[in-house]
Amino acid sequence: LALAVHVYRDETMDLGDRPIGDEEATGPVAPSDMTAEDFLAAAQAALERGDREMAIRLLRTNEQSGHGPSLVALAELYASGVGGAAGVRDFDEALRLYAGACVVGYAPAAAGLAALRTALLAQDQPGDERAAETVNVHLPEAMDACGL
Repeated sequence: LALAVHVYRDETMDLGDRPIGDEEATGPVAPSDMTAEDFLAAAQAALERGDREMAIRLLRTNEQSGHGPSLVALAELYASGVGGAAGVRDFDEALRLYAGACVVGYAPAAAGLAALRTALLAQDQPGDERAAETVNVHLPEAMDACGL
């Protein structure tokens, strides 16, 4: 489980010709003009519009800078199946993101991780090696990162 938090690189992101953030905007906002909170708000607006791909792209930009609220938002998407391919829940990715949010000091991440832990432990899947690895390896690593 990689707990490294990526350093943000100032680079352009192809947002196409769709406005992000303020719905009355006349064009896309360059990433260098946006704060982490702007990206988070734009991602939330994209989710409300049903644009899952844009929301994930925006949150991933914040992941690179170690923005705790965005890491938790991404973790919740992956745990619910919205962030993964074809609606599949990706608990390993959710655990990695919750742990990353704890590493950068975002305290609410611990509560999200605790809730995910409860859900994972309630799912008894004998014979599923991937589920066993998630519960026996990745979950304890994430719990350690969050001091739980």
